[in-house]
Amino acid sequence: MSAGASVVREKNAALTVEWRPLDALTPYPQNARVLSSKAVAKVAASIKAFGWRQPIVVDAAGVIIAGHTRLLAAQSLGLKAVPVLVADDLTPAQVRAYRLADNRTAREAARQLTGDEPSEDSAAVLLLGDIRDVIVTRWQKFTGRKAVCRGDS
Repeated sequence: MSAGASVVREKNAALTVEWRPLDALTPYPQNARVLSSKAVAKVAASIKAFGWRQPIVVDAAGVIIAGHTRLLAAQSLGLKAVPVLVADDLTPAQVRAYRLADNRTAREAARQLTGDEPSEDSAAVLLLGDIRDVIVTRWQKFTGRKAVCRGDS
């Protein structure tokens, strides 16, 4: 935090994260984001390496608002339970807006990082900061030559 910044604490704003079994969560049927197996694998690798740092957000009925990729990653890892934040204080309109904002901010971040519409590569950049592959791909397209990176065999 910068020197002049102040911390704002909101009364009664406790966030409670609870662990729920995977089968207690329901994916949102109209989820707008296409989830690639590559993105799921990257999130699974992140969970394995760093643990859970962002819970899955669900509504009062257990329908996922944000976190579909994290759920699939947990399934791929054979996990039995996941951390969940229940957003039961949101109205149905707020839940819809949250879903849209979550998907759009991810798309905007990917676009800013790569300069393109989101793709599997930009989703990977967004998820783990793995920009190396995107840089190599862009270099190869730009120069027409194969990029050789340290550590490649």
